[in-house]
Amino acid sequence: MGWTQPALARGSKIPPMDIEQIEVVLDEAWTALEDENIDAALAAIAKLVAEAEIQPYMGEVILLEVQVRLRGGDRPGAAAALERQPAPDADDDNLLLARAELALAEWRIPEARELYTRLVVSVP
Repeated sequence: MGWTQPALARGSKIPPMDIEQIEVVLDEAWTALEDENIDAALAAIAKLVAEAEIQPYMGEVILLEVQVRLRGGDRPGAAAALERQPAPDADDDNLLLARAELALAEWRIPEARELYTRLVVSVP
């Protein structure tokens, strides 16, 4: 997967984030979630999506957004985050976990159980 420069391509004076910056913002978002600061976590997610080519991190970003939105009581937003994924990757553990957590939050217990089982089986 190649990195692109979407911000520069659009004529912006703000260069895209590099890998270290992406990881710093991801850490900030996870910390905000742990601190129950939903707005800060969503702001960090929006920053990632808007300013960086995050394809290698997309599964983690989607998982993070699903968890943040579920914690904030926004099940439709969590479902929308999963629908925005660029290409379904059945093997991405982050996406499996995100789908399982949404299914559980929506009381689709058999589906959640199946997804959690697939997740456990996929871990070496």
